[in-house]
Amino acid sequence: MNSPTWNSTGAVSSQARASWELGYARLSTLTLADIARPHLTDLVSQVRESASLAVLDGAEVRYVARVATGQITSARITPGTRLPAYATSMGRVLLADLPRAQWPERIRSLRPQALTPHTLTSPETLTAAFDQAADDGFALVEQELEAGLRSLAVPVRDRSGRAVAALNVAMHAGPESPEHTRDAMLPALRACAARVETDLALASAHIPVETG
Repeated sequence: MNSPTWNSTGAVSSQARASWELGYARLSTLTLADIARPHLTDLVSQVRESASLAVLDGAEVRYVARVATGQITSARITPGTRLPAYATSMGRVLLADLPRAQWPERIRSLRPQALTPHTLTSPETLTAAFDQAADDGFALVEQELEAGLRSLAVPVRDRSGRAVAALNVAMHAGPESPEHTRDAMLPALRACAARVETDLALASAHIPVETG
């Protein structure tokens, strides 16, 4: 059974599909984390892996919502945790959404360092990774942030099409191949992001939504 979404919990009620009215007049603002959390819960129940939502904050991604399974690697991640954007799947899709003309300066400002033997650090490899993420609409990062950790992320876009956040699932790297993870997880991840985007668009049409 799906968890209640922001719409179904009564924050917004509908008289007709084309006409939405505010359900709880007491709400003056809402956060993207509030909107995403029930969808993350549904995603975790479906894929049986931890899921998170993060925003780009300078050279880092900052986690704003997370639902964990307890099966993740040694990294202890909670809302508020910051990680280097260049070495994370969520950072990759958010950086890839920036205008390409900004990539060289942004890569220099990231000051990438090798966190594991697999971490991409050169301007050439990072530019290629951003290009791939922009073309594919997702990023798969294999043991670049932490040995044994694999993550897959997609962007979450506002009504203008701008990526305001990213959504990921994270798991142990193996024994399945990265390609198996992509094929198994990406449809559910994209569907979850689409539901978050739908609720975000609906909410922001009525009240301010804090995306950070």
